[in-house]
Amino acid sequence: MPSQVAESIGIPQATFVESVKMDGTGKVVAKRIIEGGFQNDETAHSLCHFINPTGIPPGNLLLSGAIKARNLKITTFGIADIGLGTEKIGIDGSPTIVAKVVNIVSERPPITMSEGHNEAALVGSLIANYKKGWQCFRKKRGSREERDRAA
Repeated sequence: MPSQVAESIGIPQATFVESVKMDGTGKVVAKRIIEGGFQNDETAHSLCHFINPTGIPPGNLLLSGAIKARNLKITTFGIADIGLGTEKIGIDGSPTIVAKVVNIVSERPPITMSEGHNEAALVGSLIANYKKGWQCFRKKRGSREERDRAA
């Protein structure tokens, strides 16, 4: 989706951006997540940066903020409000053609990879199980549907 947005408005893009800083010479330095680590890209101002969710630190939720959010009225715009026609949106406006959709059903039963009541216990259990090898993972009881019905 980010690539399609940048392409449709005709500007370069940087995806999977973790952080963005100005270098003082008119360029932007974007720290991007890549396979095996990070990459620092120097780019021009006229660039569409797509910030990865991990690059946005969560804020502290206060009760007053939760109350405001609960009572907030959200304005919704339709295609007529923003002057778009059906040729620009939906199936007719999409540059992507989906040839086939398949529902994949796993033949393997689900397993329990870690157990615990806090982060330290969960991580410790996962590491211990990983060191023992994949054979130590216990199969969960019942199918996913059975567990969902019981919950």
